[in-house]
Amino acid sequence: MTLKEDFELSQGEWEVERDDLYQAIEDMEVSIHSIEIKAPIQVPQSKPVVIPYEADLRRWRYLGITRMGAVEHAFFHTGKSTRMVVKQDLTLGEWRLTQAEKELAILTHPKGKSITFKSTQSE
Repeated sequence: MTLKEDFELSQGEWEVERDDLYQAIEDMEVSIHSIEIKAPIQVPQSKPVVIPYEADLRRWRYLGITRMGAVEHAFFHTGKSTRMVVKQDLTLGEWRLTQAEKELAILTHPKGKSITFKSTQSE
């Protein structure tokens, strides 16, 4: 085989490869344009868990604490009346008075949420 024949053979192979490359590029362009653009999936935002009586309790006002014997009682104004709650007892629903001091009281719920009240009485 002569150098000229080798050259012509290589040119023929290159032409076939070039045609194959152009066909592959064309196929890719067609497939790119045929892709359906889908809207992103909207994951619904979970709303915060509403715990029963929380809204009612947030309207309460802490009045203070008194000790009768060994038992501490916290006083709250519910918006309608005054309510006395013994420390560690249930106040409303599953809400429990877990902490009561002169300046603040804390009600907690078994699901881990708590509401802190500051005393409305000033001395």
